[in-house]
Amino acid sequence: MLRAMASSRKIFSLSSGISRADFFRRVAALSKGLRGLVQYGERVAIAALTSEYYLEWMLAVPCAGGIVAPLNYRWSFDEANAAIQLVRPAILVLDEQCRHWGEPLSELYPWMMQVFLEEDCETLRGESIMRCNGETETNLDLCFAPNNIALICFTSGTTGTPKGVSLTHRALVAQSLAKLAIVGYSSMDVYLHTAPLCHIGGISSVLAMVMAGSQQLFLPKFETSAVRQALKDYNISTMIVVPTILRDILEPGKSGSDQVFPSMLTILNGGGSVPSRLLPAVKKTFPNARLFSAYGMTEACSSMTFLRLDGHVPLGVGSCVGKPPPHVQVGIKDGRIFTRGPHVMHGYWGQTIETAGVLQQDGWLDTGDIGKIDKAGNLWLLGRAKDVVKTGGENVYASEVEMVLSQHPSVSSVAVVGVPESRLSEIVAAVVRLHDGWTWSISEHPMTVSESDLRLHCSKQGLSRYKIPKLIVQRQDPFPVTSTGKVRKDMIKAGLSKL
Repeated sequence: MLRAMASSRKIFSLSSGISRADFFRRVAALSKGLRGLVQYGERVAIAALTSEYYLEWMLAVPCAGGIVAPLNYRWSFDEANAAIQLVRPAILVLDEQCRHWGEPLSELYPWMMQVFLEEDCETLRGESIMRCNGETETNLDLCFAPNNIALICFTSGTTGTPKGVSLTHRALVAQSLAKLAIVGYSSMDVYLHTAPLCHIGGISSVLAMVMAGSQQLFLPKFETSAVRQALKDYNISTMIVVPTILRDILEPGKSGSDQVFPSMLTILNGGGSVPSRLLPAVKKTFPNARLFSAYGMTEACSSMTFLRLDGHVPLGVGSCVGKPPPHVQVGIKDGRIFTRGPHVMHGYWGQTIETAGVLQQDGWLDTGDIGKIDKAGNLWLLGRAKDVVKTGGENVYASEVEMVLSQHPSVSSVAVVGVPESRLSEIVAAVVRLHDGWTWSISEHPMTVSESDLRLHCSKQGLSRYKIPKLIVQRQDPFPVTSTGKVRKDMIKAGLSKL
């Protein structure tokens, strides 16, 4: 990968103006410097905002024989400490955003070296490591080890403490090739970083861009106004989103939401289905863009299937998530979705029991999702196995009820969970947030909606009686979400159980 990067003179980073050749030399120099500091297989943790310096470390550490372990900058100190305890890195790389972790962690782990990304920092930093080993030297004696671990990527932790997913060089390359083949990234693209480099979606996408030779614009973190400004100023041609990010970019009434960006050619959505009501706005704002939706998880090195959305969302029970790329196998066993191939994780770092619970000896990974495959070979996602409400002996897929409720004009977002009940075991419960202008009450006013109105809507849409929520609650505050925008249903359920 690095040798391919050095062959082009295109601008690599629009934010700093660094060329691909110069970027390669910096990665090579950092890698050579790290060989004197990191033993083979040792971990290097990174806690920082997105930048080209972050990407340098992400590429240089595996080239030096180490394993890179990105930490989420949004974590609390206790969460960061738990991750450090798990992976026990030889080096911790920090920027100003996470610098406050440095002193307390150095007291807990005095043997762990700390390096800072800021150029004006008086302590050890990446630049110092490069200079000590010849920044202009680009010859690397790389040992190709496809089955060795290159990355420990933490899950988003929707129902508990995040796990460290161990991914090999082969898995990362396979995922990059899948995105190149299906989405069609090329050296002509200008990629906007909207996802953090501590999540597998951001990591897998940036590696695909490096492999394609694309130009890149680094935003430290997602901010709606910054994204819109970047789209306006830099002729961005591709980016990845999750539904919450896409909704924020397109949200009516906000400054710049009526702008049109004809330079955008491809948008890849992950982390949930694109609501059908957003598709007209996508087409209006990005008239030349192809919109893809991907289904994946950290344990599968990101995307397992891809679906191109041509102005409509396939209708049916659950969400159609498309077909797998050539190297990925997807199958259904007892209603659960399994996957096998070079993209599958090596295991959970330091957690053999948890690994054995999801990764079979024949290589099949239990995703924990419920689904089906139609006659055309498309995978349909019905929901998480833990997201099935068992009421009165019947199984209700939360995603099916959520899709029906989201079609009501008053509903902005919805979360469906099961709430314990003595007779039925669980009842179907829904929490809804309303669009601006709507009120929650019993009234004849056209912009009001009530619990009974939404139940009637569910019935008219064909939901069976046992699937219609017996409890519907309106929520004004945003849903609690993980750092990847996934709703924390455990917290939603806990809140409803107290009612």
